[in-house]
Amino acid sequence: MSFWVPWKEEAQSSARMAWSKTTLERLRQYSGGRVYANYMSTTGEAVVKSVYGSNYTRLAQLKKKYDPENFFHLNQNVLPA
Repeated sequence: MSFWVPWKEEAQSSARMAWSKTTLERLRQYSGGRVYANYMSTTGEAVVKSVYGSNYTRLAQLKKKYDPENFFHLNQNVLPA
C-alpha cells in the first residue's frame, strides 16, 4: 500500500515522510497486506508478492515457461520460478 504525499520545502521532508509511513502502517490492517500494482513505491520481491498475493506462484511458473531469461525485467516483476 502506498500513496502520494507531495511537498515543496525540503525542510518538510522528515515530517511528511514520517506522516506517510505512520498512515500506511495504520491502514495496512484494512488492505489485507495487498498492494495495488500501479502504486509500488517501494522495491523488492516482498512488494511484488504482496501485489499478486496467492497468484504469485502461478505467475512465477508462467514466467519460467515464457520468459526464463527474465528479458522483461525493467519493472518490479515476477521472477522466473
